[in-house]
Amino acid sequence: MTRMPFRASRWLPEPAQCDVMMLGPYAYFIVVSYAVAAAIVLSLIGWIAYDYRSQKARLRALEANGIVRRSNGVTEPRWS
Repeated sequence: MTRMPFRASRWLPEPAQCDVMMLGPYAYFIVVSYAVAAAIVLSLIGWIAYDYRSQKARLRALEANGIVRRSNGVTEPRWS
């Protein structure tokens, strides 16, 4: 008796036939969902980069006006 190689299911196509992703009738929904998720992640990354630059500009403006941060090494106790 010849043994067949193990596959998870006998209804799955052979590996040579799996060149194209098979998404079924919900392909449009799946592709749009991934596109929306990617757009949200990219917009969040852009927003964080914009906010970082904005905060750095505000800190430079404050330091230019003579206002310094307390985290610059001032070792004055808060409560006496």
